[in-house]
Amino acid sequence: MLLSKQGEQMEKIRMLHLRFPEEMHRKIRFICADEDISIQAYVRKLIEKDLEEREMKEGGISEKP
Repeated sequence: MLLSKQGEQMEKIRMLHLRFPEEMHRKIRFICADEDISIQAYVRKLIEKDLEEREMKEGGISEKP
């Protein structure tokens, strides 16, 4: 955890770069425009949903040695 200037706890953020085929990118843009969200918010929402589903399965998510 990091601390902001106001002393609040902040989560460390990592950047992730993704490449999509043009047609997929176009469809994603349309979805995001329709939902009035950024592509970053859309992709993050999808990943969070997938992680939640995996954590609810028996055994959850574990790092492989």
